Amino acid sequence: MRAATLQLAMLSHAVLAASLFTGRLHHPRIAITAPVFVPARCSPGAIAADVDPSWVRCGTVTLPQNRADPRGPLVEVVLPVVVYQSPTARSQLPILFLAGGPGEAGIDILNEYFLTSPIGQLMLRERPIIAFNQRGIVSRATGGSPDLGMLAYQWRASRNASIEAVIDSARRTTERLRARGVQPMYFTTLETVEDVGDVLRSLGYDRTILFGTSYGTRVALEIIRAHPEVVEAAILDGVAPPQRGDTFDPAALAQRRRAVATRMVEDCERSVDCTAEYAGLRSLADSLDRADAKPVHLVVKLPSTGVWFDVDLQGRDLLSAVGAYAGTDFARAMPQVLEEFARGDTLRRPISPELVLYVVHELAAAQSAGPSYPVVYHAVLCGDLPLGVLQAGGRGVCKALGIPTTDSIATVPVVSDIPTLMFSSEYDAQTPPGMAEEAARTLSNSHRVLFPGVGHLAYGRLISGSCVAVIANAFLQDTRQPPPDPCSKSLLPSFLPRSADLVPTPR
Repeated sequence: MRAATLQLAMLSHAVLAASLFTGRLHHPRIAITAPVFVPARCSPGAIAADVDPSWVRCGTVTLPQNRADPRGPLVEVVLPVVVYQSPTARSQLPILFLAGGPGEAGIDILNEYFLTSPIGQLMLRERPIIAFNQRGIVSRATGGSPDLGMLAYQWRASRNASIEAVIDSARRTTERLRARGVQPMYFTTLETVEDVGDVLRSLGYDRTILFGTSYGTRVALEIIRAHPEVVEAAILDGVAPPQRGDTFDPAALAQRRRAVATRMVEDCERSVDCTAEYAGLRSLADSLDRADAKPVHLVVKLPSTGVWFDVDLQGRDLLSAVGAYAGTDFARAMPQVLEEFARGDTLRRPISPELVLYVVHELAAAQSAGPSYPVVYHAVLCGDLPLGVLQAGGRGVCKALGIPTTDSIATVPVVSDIPTLMFSSEYDAQTPPGMAEEAARTLSNSHRVLFPGVGHLAYGRLISGSCVAVIANAFLQDTRQPPPDPCSKSLLPSFLPRSADLVPTPR
């Protein structure tokens, strides 16, 4: 839709759009003017590779930072927006892509991952696709304003000292932001929910299909809760429902990773070839998972530098590393790695040293206050979770950022009969299948698809991407019926024999 046509469409929808997105979950909204999409030339990084530039419209939507006081002194929020539309698209009902994170630039993720996947390629030819960068996130390629920046700090000798350092960093960052007319409290999930409505209105759309991934599924569910009138259907991959406050809990994540490693052992036991090749794999995994087990002494040679070092690590931490990488290209070599870890032998193959380095880094982060994250990451978690950012000590950072305890509605299940398709992956420790199962209990018109042997976000995995596209397309053809599933159950995991080697780069 060209700019002139867009303006006519906006006028034709003005009466209906005026009734949408006028409320807030926690404060009233004072409407001044309808949001406007301002076209702009697309920067090179704003268009996905191998897509005809004539299919793409770029621009911005400018919104008040504080909707309760839109005429106040705070600077406005400028959201970069991109719309892909093939001239041969059969439907004018758009897909709104919601990226994960929190902290990922939606347009960048759309271009780099979604539009290069089978479902992205298919949807691109079927209907318009919209994406925008969440408020507070600025991309070098696609822009945005204001930039909340990073919450950086220097690790200290102890976790308590590190937590104090990150809280101090949050306090100083908040002072700098406020001097620029920016309040972190207005950069939460619930604010993004309202931004979605404004972006849709500015483009002349009154309904959409939501496609949420990981944290984007949380945003999608909150849109369904707050504004069901604009949602035709939803597709969620890696479901993170609001009632699950442990999505970013480091202890819970480590436990889920060990569970994934156990699941991988079970898959090996179901395979005649794998069982014959790796007899006794379960007992080795159990020995790593014992809470009272002695540390495993490892001698590691770094493939990149050739440097040698000794390290003693707990078996559970090593098992957690196996689970963390079980959903990547490493999965086929995981039985080899489990054997080597359990026997303290990491010199035969190049993969084990890489995972040892991962464990060392994770332990260092756990003993501090975690790695440096964007300020918007902390703002979102402070707004979503009553306990705040657990890896950074809880609500201390939230208080320093000036973000109050979350509204109770943000922690309860979403109840809806909107057609919803949910994809889960058995090797996903970040958003395991149980989370989709919980979400489905209050989504009466939902359908679940489970992919065996696949990691976080099935749509972007080589083994499952085409299957996701087939099922999702069938679902959108008729959302009143359960979609056919001709492929997910045939995607069985496979493992390398001892004679084979794998040298991928961890992702």
